[in-house]
Amino acid sequence: IEQLQQDYLPLIYATGFTYTKDINTPCYWVNNKKIDLCVPEDYIGGSGYIVCVNNMDAYVAGHLIYKTTRREDLCVWWEEDFKIIDQSGKASMPAGILKDKSSLYISAEYNGKACLFKLKKDKIKKDILCEKESWAGKILINNSKVYVLGGYQGKNELKPCFWKDNHLFEIPNAIDALDMTFDNDILYICGQYYCDNKIKPCYWENLQRKELPIDNNTGWAELI
Repeated sequence: IEQLQQDYLPLIYATGFTYTKDINTPCYWVNNKKIDLCVPEDYIGGSGYIVCVNNMDAYVAGHLIYKTTRREDLCVWWEEDFKIIDQSGKASMPAGILKDKSSLYISAEYNGKACLFKLKKDKIKKDILCEKESWAGKILINNSKVYVLGGYQGKNELKPCFWKDNHLFEIPNAIDALDMTFDNDILYICGQYYCDNKIKPCYWENLQRKELPIDNNTGWAELI
């Protein structure tokens, strides 16, 4: 869901699908208006998973279901156009999407590995962010650097991290990292850490952990 403010009236964007006669039709909504997304002839339905808005244009990432094999292909829609991003059937549902002036970025897992797709004009670039079992989520751009929140499987535990222009940075003492944002070039990440046999909520300010108060033994921080 994405929210914009225009002329003091909120615009709420959401994406998903409608179900009719065993077919999923991908769509998105702007407030109470539903807009169906195109499904090419070789496909039988699909779904939108995540939406971003740039200059009042909605960009929806999701998948289309190939008619003969039921393979799920990663794709993106915008305005009255669309683009198939990956037709291997190895890309998971998209977890992050971001549009800047010249490029569109989509994060997903590709064959179980964190991946960032970049669409610029008609060219698609696929970057595997980690060769280990891993996942990718939210995307941000700050000072022309592309940040992707995610994690990977370590020897004995999951390792939350982020990638900055494809370079990995571990989040210290984290057991989960769920959201990130920038404020005046300071990177903030929220999540959980493990201490005294308890899961505790916190956030990191440029990778320096800041504890959050809780009333009981455990807690979670999911949005920042």
